[in-house]
Amino acid sequence: MRFIRILLQCIGALALIVVAGVAVYAFMSFSGPKKSTDKDDALFVLNWGGFSTTQNWTVIDGSVSARDITGDHTDYYCIQLEDVSVTEPMLIEWQTGPETNDLLAAALEQSLQWAEYEGADCFPSFEMANSQQMKIMFWGMNTHGRVPAGAQVLLLQPSTKRLFYVSFAT
Repeated sequence: MRFIRILLQCIGALALIVVAGVAVYAFMSFSGPKKSTDKDDALFVLNWGGFSTTQNWTVIDGSVSARDITGDHTDYYCIQLEDVSVTEPMLIEWQTGPETNDLLAAALEQSLQWAEYEGADCFPSFEMANSQQMKIMFWGMNTHGRVPAGAQVLLLQPSTKRLFYVSFAT
């Protein structure tokens, strides 16, 4: 009898720990986006784009959303650069807009819509982003059939020296 009582107490304690863990995970998943203007958080954007990380640059606006169990998220950064010359050779190259591939153009439009939905007001319109005034880099993209379901997109506006990054997954 004593053994059964100890066993049931251990099972009860483990159940409480699991319930507490699930509650913490649910709270973190649904707590909403976190504004981020920390340069350390956005450093990867410069690296992905091939820009010098030793230049003087600032994060104008940024947000990192919580991930849910399926990985759905929207992250974005608006960065002001001092120098827009690419210093690191990249496997993925910058392309001057407009984007001629319909699937990639749809992913670009969705990226901008998701950034706006999350509160970004520093991003260009789709018409501006998909014009000759921008350079575009698709770091990655996921599809559901022939529809974009996620993408990591970098935009560079050389005239203003602004770098934009959006990552979304639905």
